[in-house]
This record gives sequence, C-alpha cells and structure tokens, in this order.
Amino acid sequence: MTTLKNLQGKLRKIRKDKDLTLSNITFDIGLSTEAYRKIENSTTTINADHIEKLTKAFNMDLVEMLTHGEKKYNIKEVKDKATGVNNGTIENPKTSPEEQTAIQQAQTQNTQLLKQIEMLMTLNQQLIEENKQLKDKG
Repeated sequence: MTTLKNLQGKLRKIRKDKDLTLSNITFDIGLSTEAYRKIENSTTTINADHIEKLTKAFNMDLVEMLTHGEKKYNIKEVKDKATGVNNGTIENPKTSPEEQTAIQQAQTQNTQLLKQIEMLMTLNQQLIEENKQLKDKG
C-alpha cells in the first residue's frame, strides 16, 4: 500500500524524472530547500497544502504521484476481454494467469488508493477546521 511516507520517498524520483531541481520545486511550493529536503527524506511529514502545491508543480494528480514508478495495467484492455460481471472479480477462461494476476493487483491497488484518498480528505478537513480555529482565535 502506498502511504504518505511512501509518497514522500517518491518525491525525489518524481522531481528527477521531471528534470526539476530542488530550487525549481522549493520556489513553486514556497519552502526553503532544507524544509523540502526533509519532506523528500521523510524526516518531516508532508501536509495537504504541500501535496496540493506539489501536484501543480509536478503537473500530476495525486493518484499519479502515489503510483509513480509502479507497474501500470491497461484496465480497458482487461475489461474488453472480460465476459460478464460478478462480485468484483473478473473471470474469463481466455484470460491468462498473468492477466488474472494483473487484474487482481489493479483491483487491490484501486481499493488501497480509494482508502488513501478518503484518509487525505479526512486530513484535509481536519486541517481546514484547525485553520478556522486558529483564525477565530486571532
């Protein structure tokens, strides 16, 4: 399962794959180089605001960032070969064992990503409420 900690570990690879320097990213997200390095090294926890800014800086959505570098499967191709629908699994006598494994992995990954999105939405709501409370105090 990809977690926020895993995402932080992927940030350096994403940055390098996009040919961006630390200076490019830190300027785009408004952090010092040292603060951003701590996020990339998982020394500091990333927050929702940083994630939002990084999706813009990398020109990627959250799912793309979470799955960056992982093997991807063509769900449409698998769907086109499937016959019928059941309780969440796809069985097809013409589907090879490798394709069945790919389907199961894609379904598992989808479930995990949905859970992570729910977690991020909860975290975002908590941060919004915390920000509101801070503004009310000030």
